[in-house]
Amino acid sequence: MENQEKIDKKIIAIVHAQHLIDRGNNGVDFSAFEHILKLDRKERNEFIFQMAK
Repeated sequence: MENQEKIDKKIIAIVHAQHLIDRGNNGVDFSAFEHILKLDRKERNEFIFQMAK
């Protein structure tokens, strides 16, 4: 996996771009950046759990 800081920056860029489109009213679906993380299902679920903390 890439450097964590690079991954974080890519995800933030996606979230920022979506916010400009919908003004923050619709949120960003995990599938918008799942291709960056390239995680299997278990790792993806753990990642989401950590984000939700």
